[in-house]
Amino acid sequence: MVMPVERGQFFCEMCGKPIEREDISGRCIVCGKVLCKQCGVNCATCGKILCRLHGKESKGVFYCEEHKPGCFIVTAVYGTSDMAHLSLFYNFRDNILLNSHRGGRKIVEIYYQISPSFANFLRKHEAIRNMTRYLIINPIYHILKLLTCSGRAS
Repeated sequence: MVMPVERGQFFCEMCGKPIEREDISGRCIVCGKVLCKQCGVNCATCGKILCRLHGKESKGVFYCEEHKPGCFIVTAVYGTSDMAHLSLFYNFRDNILLNSHRGGRKIVEIYYQISPSFANFLRKHEAIRNMTRYLIINPIYHILKLLTCSGRAS
């Protein structure tokens, strides 16, 4: 437990720097350490606070263990995460979207907020899962493949 040294002053349990109450990010959901705003990060999906040791980073965006990055929708429509299709989507995310201006990062952030629940929905509804695969995922896959082969998406 962090004890105030002086009235209103605390120490970050990661870096040891003194912090005022308003500069406390919160407690890490894994280790429970009190964190300053520089040491505490928020999961991009659920917003929970993590220390930098427990936050899983992907191109400057942090996630908790429960929401670590994956291709939720592609995995749901194909029924497996062990396939060649995924590497093309991962490469597009990592090399194009996350390396672009804020717009690409925002798309990834929104995707990870929405996709886990949508993927669960798809797993329960075969007809919608198949429509999503054939009308959305397969065309996107082929477009990315064409862009990659032409050198535009690498």
